[in-house]
Formats: sequence, structure tokens, C-alpha cells
Amino acid sequence: MKTILFFVFTIACTILNYGQSNGLTLGIQYNQPTRSGYDDYLNEVSTYYNLTKPLVADQSYGFTISYVMGTEKSELEAGCSLNFFNNDGTNADATEAVKVKNTDIDIFFGGNYLPNRYLVLGGQLVIHSSSNDLENTSEIGISAPDDDFNIFKGYSVVFRAQAGVNIPITDKGMSCRILPYYDLGITKYDFIKSSKHFLTSYDGSPKTNYNAWGVKLQFVFKKL
Repeated sequence: MKTILFFVFTIACTILNYGQSNGLTLGIQYNQPTRSGYDDYLNEVSTYYNLTKPLVADQSYGFTISYVMGTEKSELEAGCSLNFFNNDGTNADATEAVKVKNTDIDIFFGGNYLPNRYLVLGGQLVIHSSSNDLENTSEIGISAPDDDFNIFKGYSVVFRAQAGVNIPITDKGMSCRILPYYDLGITKYDFIKSSKHFLTSYDGSPKTNYNAWGVKLQFVFKKL
């Protein structure tokens, strides 16, 4: 870990010493996560309430903002993103309605390489935080893990690889980027502890990894 931190610090200092531009990015993103343990839990929730269709949490939409600094060829990028997704279902006679709410927060830091003005390659270290809530009309079978709910309890470490196109809009540093990316979970998080309410009868593993692929549409505002 010390070696990795030293390597990141060395790269950061090099880019900052030779930095020629800095700016802000704003964008939207679409995400398709895979959380095997959490998916199993949602299947059990669907079975418990005898829902006509299973609950899923396999996509989300959100916003991203970041700060970039560097040269024409290399950048440091640090920022955050916020994604939401809700899904609901009912039983056959519509006497029970169940909804699951998911919120994902990413805090990321990494670097981008631009071999030319139209191509972007990058990698980021991401601190990912997930929170969820289970609601039902009867309020039967659910409980809260504790009274001290904190959205940052369900955190994990993720590595992100991204590659896409950079489309210059003006000569003064404004551009549009379309960046497909893949998130690889390095650690697991506890989705029960990060729940506002959860299925009381669930006795499976409360931990899951987080992997995802997605795409970002970013507008970059650089000061050259």
C-alpha cells in the first residue's frame, strides 16, 4: 500500500509541476451494477412477499462532477458521482406492495492519458458507497439494523478503467467526452448495515462485491 501511495504521489507531483491547464467536468451517467450477494437477497425478498415479478437493482442513472488538472497529454482527475434507482412489485392480489430504493455514491481519484485530442484512456481508484431501503405497505417482516444510519457504512474499494472519445467544442478548452467504463470491486461491503430497513428473516451472507459497467457523458471546461 505504501508503494502504491508513493507511486500515485509521484505522478501527481509530476503533473502538477508541469501542469498547463485545469478545469471542471460536469456530466450524466448510466450504470449497470452486478452485486451477487445483494441480488440473492432481493430474490429472497421477492419470494417472501410472493411478488409477481422479482425485485432487481441492475441499473441506475445519475450525475458526475470532477476537477481535472494537467497537460495536453495527461491529467489528474478527482471528483464524485451520485446514482439512483428504485424498483417495486406487488403480489398477485395486489394486497402487498414492496419497493426497494438504491443510492450509490462514488468518490474517485485517478489519471487520464490523451494520446491525441480525440482519445481518452484512464484509470481511477474509487471509494464506492451503497445504501438501500426496503419499503412495504403492511410494514410486516422488515426492521432497521440500528438507529445510527449512515450512508457511508456500505463502502467498498473499486478500480475503474475507462476509455472513450474527446470531442473538442471550442478552441478555449471546452469539449464533450463519451466514456464507457468498467468497475472492478476489490473489497466487499455489508448491504444489511447500509440499509434503512431490511428483510428480518434473511439469514444469508450480508456481504457482496460490487462490479459494474457504464458510460459517462461529460462536458469539460478547461482553462488553457
